Amino acid sequence: FKYNGYNPKMNETLIFSNETFRQWKVNGTGPLTGATVIFSIHGGPSDIDAEFHEQAIVPNIEFPFPDWVQIICWNGSPKSRGSITLNPANIYDIGIIDAGILKDASDMDNLVKCNYKTRKILKDAGLVTDDLVPTTDVWNDESQFRLFINNTVGPTYHNCGTARMGENSSVAVVDKNFKVFGISKLRVMDYSIVPTVFRVNPMLVLYALSEKMAHLIREESQDLAPILPGFITLSFLCTPPVSTLNDYSIWSVSNSYFKPFVYHWASTAGAKGSFAVEANSVSYFYTPINSTQLVTLYINGNIMATKRASNTICV
Repeated sequence: FKYNGYNPKMNETLIFSNETFRQWKVNGTGPLTGATVIFSIHGGPSDIDAEFHEQAIVPNIEFPFPDWVQIICWNGSPKSRGSITLNPANIYDIGIIDAGILKDASDMDNLVKCNYKTRKILKDAGLVTDDLVPTTDVWNDESQFRLFINNTVGPTYHNCGTARMGENSSVAVVDKNFKVFGISKLRVMDYSIVPTVFRVNPMLVLYALSEKMAHLIREESQDLAPILPGFITLSFLCTPPVSTLNDYSIWSVSNSYFKPFVYHWASTAGAKGSFAVEANSVSYFYTPINSTQLVTLYINGNIMATKRASNTICV
């Protein structure tokens, strides 16, 4: 639109000023409380499921027009869905991407309503005069204006849903614990798991989801421990030559995992016991002397390590 210069009436009609935003943000009052056209930073009720996102006033710039203002409307909750598939000619090549923009007719309807209503507000405020792109004759013919939208529409940001979370592999890629269906030891955590686009910037939600996945991994670490035996080391040390323990052999367990565990051990000589080892520490236990015995270490019934005694004498 042709920019008509600052008009005090603008703030009354557009309800777009620092003061009105402060009233809504701090007190929940002011004209923004009942706004029918939504500025994306404001939120609130609307009869249009789309948002007037921004205005750009660029005075004295020759491209594309001198003194022009641009409006951008977008669908906050689009119904259209796209797809990403492997290239059947070469699965290692770039995939086939179909954004699916405006596949659902309601998305076009929302954009049409948002543009017409925003244009009316700007003109009623005296902020703009001439229609530049598209021209007035296109604005006055809705079928032509729909064609204009169809030829100029494009994506913004925050694409999601390509690895969506859901109940099963027929409708989703990951489950509620971020685990990929059908593939063990693989989780996904980014905006691709979100099934439906948010109406707002997603970073806070992504931070929360990241914390949730980290929490789940830590909670499951006790179950993961048997899969990670490298963190646990069972060693036969020696048999004391002369001491009150001269009827026993000395063993050690090193735990380099990030959390403590309770271990159970059993030997082929019939002895058994249990003890706790703190994270990143070493603990010791004793078994009756038997140079042929095997000692097995367990956590939650899972074998962690097995070691045979020897004739090594402590010095």
